[in-house]
Amino acid sequence: MPDEKAPLSFSPPPILFILSFILFAVLSFAVGVMLIVALWAVMRGESSVEAQDNEVYRKVALSRGEMFGNGYD
Repeated sequence: MPDEKAPLSFSPPPILFILSFILFAVLSFAVGVMLIVALWAVMRGESSVEAQDNEVYRKVALSRGEMFGNGYD
């Protein structure tokens, strides 16, 4: 019969499956962390540049004994 195909004679090594699973787990964790950070920034209503600037300004104000207040809040 022409429609029948011969079975594959190649079987991937088990380590390939294990390494693929580890890669999937690490990438899923990394994407999850990036998603959480992005959602946190959206909830605070600031970009990553603003967050970094505000953190620096807050530290400078604390070193001077002052309190930093964001002008856009």
